[in-house]
Amino acid sequence: MNLFENIMDTEYIRKLIIGHFLGNLSDTEKKELFQWLQVDKKNQQLFSEMSDWWAISHVPYFSSRVELGFQKHFGELMAKEAGVSSKRIFFIRPWLQIVATVMIMLAIGGLSYYAGVLTDEQDSEIIRFQTSVPLGSRSKVTLADGSVVWLNAGSSLSYNKDFSEKSRDVYLTGEAYFEVTPDSLKPFIVNSDNLSVKVLGTTFDVRAYQDEELVNVVLRTGKVDVALNNEPDTKIIRLQPNEKLSYNKIDNELKKTTVNADDVCDWVNGKMKFTKIPFGILARDLERKYNIKIVIESNSLQEEAFTGSFTSEHTIYDILNEIDVEKQYRWEQTGNMFVIRDK
Repeated sequence: MNLFENIMDTEYIRKLIIGHFLGNLSDTEKKELFQWLQVDKKNQQLFSEMSDWWAISHVPYFSSRVELGFQKHFGELMAKEAGVSSKRIFFIRPWLQIVATVMIMLAIGGLSYYAGVLTDEQDSEIIRFQTSVPLGSRSKVTLADGSVVWLNAGSSLSYNKDFSEKSRDVYLTGEAYFEVTPDSLKPFIVNSDNLSVKVLGTTFDVRAYQDEELVNVVLRTGKVDVALNNEPDTKIIRLQPNEKLSYNKIDNELKKTTVNADDVCDWVNGKMKFTKIPFGILARDLERKYNIKIVIESNSLQEEAFTGSFTSEHTIYDILNEIDVEKQYRWEQTGNMFVIRDK
């Protein structure tokens, strides 16, 4: 059966979609599925509906159960759509320069994320996978090489479809904790807007939110090499466990300090630990963790430094009450906005 006949075959498309959800498609099959998505918007809409069903019902399934559930929910729908979606298939070029994005929202075990598949507008041979975590959530991602990445709220991670075949490059916005599988021949590289972190196998945290002045790299175990992006003559800085490298985007300065890496990385377990942190900075973490907006109308509170720890069992009300232990401030809530003022 040639490629054209494959794409025309509804049963074959069904197998491709199930294979995509199970993560066992070959490179050739992935291209065939993307071609089917690009042919007609009806195909994209149908695939989006199937993705929603998968996200809701998978916790997790064996392959046979997935196929039974898939046939029950979408057998008739695919048969109905097949005639419309397949009749306009023409492959003048192997890849059309169209961005095909399918976003899936999962909410499993209290964690949630959006998983997407992207093709590049300029180079349609580039396929990139992206995971984005909404505010108020965190997510665990296992990469093809076995490395594990925890993404904090408001963060996203992307990597090319050939990750681990020739190289191990990922692209981060926000904060992530990495447990990297050792591979001496393929260094693992975390790229952010300002810094690149190169490792062979280790555990570390990278914080690179676009709305913050500092980019931080904290090493928990092993060794990492950190370099500034877009500056070829910059020296490489090697970190040892319990060291933090901070890059200031404003003055372009790098600073290395000693920290307790376990405390810094404890957000993975739903905990917040902080030492002498001004509330103006701490408020940003609270906003992301609880998906709220904090407006500080107190200059003294903005600069007041706090030391403490909270677990996932603490509510935002618990934290605000602890912060105001001396009864100096008052706060008002409107929806998800909290305004804090002096008394």
